[in-house]
Amino acid sequence: MLLILLTYSLLFWTQCSKIMIKYIIQRYKIISRQKKEFLDTLSKSVQKIFIMANDNRRATTKKAIQKAMVTLLKTESFDDITTIKIAKEAGISRSSFYTHYKDKFELIDSCQQTLFNQVEYIFEKHEGNKEQAFLEIFEFLKREQLLSALISANGTREFQAFIVNKVRIFINTDFQNRFGREELSPVEKEYSSIYFAYAFFGLCQSWIANGKKESPHQMTNLILKLLPL
Repeated sequence: MLLILLTYSLLFWTQCSKIMIKYIIQRYKIISRQKKEFLDTLSKSVQKIFIMANDNRRATTKKAIQKAMVTLLKTESFDDITTIKIAKEAGISRSSFYTHYKDKFELIDSCQQTLFNQVEYIFEKHEGNKEQAFLEIFEFLKREQLLSALISANGTREFQAFIVNKVRIFINTDFQNRFGREELSPVEKEYSSIYFAYAFFGLCQSWIANGKKESPHQMTNLILKLLPL
């Protein structure tokens, strides 16, 4: 009888041991999996933090480079500006500059493309409404230093030609008669739009050179008085 009890007792504890071992193994697997998931999540979070920090540094450096270009264009022509001057003005090394841009032309192209799109949008949005179009252009010039720098006498010929052409097209599509009375031939209409486009551009350059003292509303009223549009 005692032997039977011992045998059953041994079997019972053996079974309990198996259950305990199985439970421990399962818990270990769960803990290991949770630990792995935690470490993976932590690793991804750290990576995101590093990426965000790097992106912020890149954005800050790019802003410093663009600001340096604006500052230099106030006293020098674009042709005379070098990457060395840009890097020095931005307070960065030349290698840092080349990390972001291949040369000054890539820098200015990236800036110009954004401005191209914004200027084009303004004229398209206000097609047929000269007052609103010119007002928004002057407001844009007032707040956007890089745009002002590119339009100034020291700016790039490419951007200046773009602005003149956009103004010419805008005027040409709305230009119905000469000085509000005489009918214009297609050739006269074309040359009139070119004439007024350059007049508008020259006015913008003078406004920028004089420190943009007048408000965008004042400049809009002036352009509408001066140009028989």
